[in-house]
Amino acid sequence: MCVLMLFNEHKVLSWQQIKTMTGIDEETLERHVLALAHPKVKLLLKRPNRKNVTNTDKFALNEQYKNQRVRIVVGVLEPKRLSLNSHNKDTKSDKDNNETSHKATDYSHEHKTNDCNSQDVPKKLLEIRKNRVEAAIIRIMKTRKTLEHNQLVSEVVRQIQTRFQPNLQFIKQRIFCLIDRDFLKRDENDRKIYHYLP
Repeated sequence: MCVLMLFNEHKVLSWQQIKTMTGIDEETLERHVLALAHPKVKLLLKRPNRKNVTNTDKFALNEQYKNQRVRIVVGVLEPKRLSLNSHNKDTKSDKDNNETSHKATDYSHEHKTNDCNSQDVPKKLLEIRKNRVEAAIIRIMKTRKTLEHNQLVSEVVRQIQTRFQPNLQFIKQRIFCLIDRDFLKRDENDRKIYHYLP
């Protein structure tokens, strides 16, 4: 979500610019961006269209993209599948969503651990949860524009509690991360109030 939001302000971005603007670690970012640029999805267009990614590669929003569904789910490429030209027929289906044809990350065990900061939570799953919480925060704030801290936290918990139960500290960390990346800002007069930055 945060990658696509960059294209609200920019028509074309280089790989280096996307890395700098999101602040996401390169391996995670590469999996998500290449999933968006995958031939079966093409939400993003990549130039040059080759398997690997370099700092000078350019990405643009596919303005011709069309989909009949209201909600679109883009799977995340496995590390071994970081290729735009991979046409492997392995798929993961989702009854309610438009799942892409490349192999997606398995989220089926996500509900088994509730503590997001637990040592038992694998690093890969922790990254997925961070992205889910940040996406929920951005969705809520984009709609509401201004919210008090406790209201925002309650909304986030309500939206993602079917996936996993985050602790309050975890949500707070994601809010601060989005403030650092200029998606949100604190109110000048009341530090408990956040404003969405378009």
